[in-house]
Amino acid sequence: MSTIINKLLRLVILSTLVLIPLGQMPGFFIDLAFQFPFTIHPLDIIALTTLPLTIYSIVRHRNKHMFLFANYILIAAFSLIISLFDRPGLFNSNAIFYLIRFVSFLSLSYVAILATGEKILKKTEILQGLLIGGVLIALFGWLQYTFLPDLRFMKILGWDDHYFRLTSTLLDPTFTGLILTFTALVALRNYQKKIFLFILITILFTYSRASYLSLGAGVIYMLLPKINLKSIAIGTISIFFLFFMLPKPSGEGGNLLRLSTITARGTNYSETIKIFKENPLLGVGFNNICNAKKQNNANLMSMNSCHGADNSYLFILATTGLVGGITFIFSTKTLLDTTRHDSNGRILKASLVSLGTHSFFGNSIFYMTAMAWLALLIGISRKN
Repeated sequence: MSTIINKLLRLVILSTLVLIPLGQMPGFFIDLAFQFPFTIHPLDIIALTTLPLTIYSIVRHRNKHMFLFANYILIAAFSLIISLFDRPGLFNSNAIFYLIRFVSFLSLSYVAILATGEKILKKTEILQGLLIGGVLIALFGWLQYTFLPDLRFMKILGWDDHYFRLTSTLLDPTFTGLILTFTALVALRNYQKKIFLFILITILFTYSRASYLSLGAGVIYMLLPKINLKSIAIGTISIFFLFFMLPKPSGEGGNLLRLSTITARGTNYSETIKIFKENPLLGVGFNNICNAKKQNNANLMSMNSCHGADNSYLFILATTGLVGGITFIFSTKTLLDTTRHDSNGRILKASLVSLGTHSFFGNSIFYMTAMAWLALLIGISRKN
């Protein structure tokens, strides 16, 4: 492989590692400065640059690693095309870019495979880069929690109005909790107990119950088969003790027994399930869910914004139907079957367990920073 390509591969991986801890901030400031009709994320652009190399590899070498989720991508694209001709009122041109984004981050995993295979970067260097990025997100989170805990003014700019919750550079406590969970799993597998404890405490201050559950699921998987009921009981008691030690801010977000988000998610699930029932075979088209919701709810027609699906599985079913859902399951199985049985593979599988748990409470599978993180993990954990 030429020196220029080697340098490009190295630049892509290192740029991704630099951009991960910056979260939503680059896109946020680009929005403020230029007022584009859509948000431009440098991380998306970096992932997009990997597509030409990936397409060349598929055509020239038919590399088996790049066929991960290929069938699901074809179904998603087909459902989108069907929506354009059969249900033009539902078609959303931005959906094309969201599908390209998903493909781009899968392509990024191939770049990681090439970079490590050609000895451009070591797998340990990429893993260490992810760990450093996660720790930086935690540190940025503590700065935000200390000096800017009241983010209610962000509602004016179209963001959620969090109050005394650690959101860090991702501007969202739930997704911050997910990325920190990934970080904790890397630290745990590398036996870095102090970092793991630091990340654990940081996750608690997100007040994100979804992140608590996903962390617990990932840690249990990581410790199997050594873990026993006694260890689980001690861990559970310790976590509950830490819960009671947490500060109790006056806002609703800091109340771990809050019901408002449960009610809101219940409504969101019902709306998404209704869309799936009306379009069970191929769904309404990838990421056309907002337009489908607006057609079903006249109150949303006059709104500029729309909240998508608070569950990745329901999102997949509503947008690509049963065909897409079944295809996604088999694609995930292929991913697991082609994962190495080593330390990196263990981290990836534990991260997928955490992601799978988290995805019941948010569209976490398709979250940009999560896709970037997992793309690199997938790249360093493939079987030869």
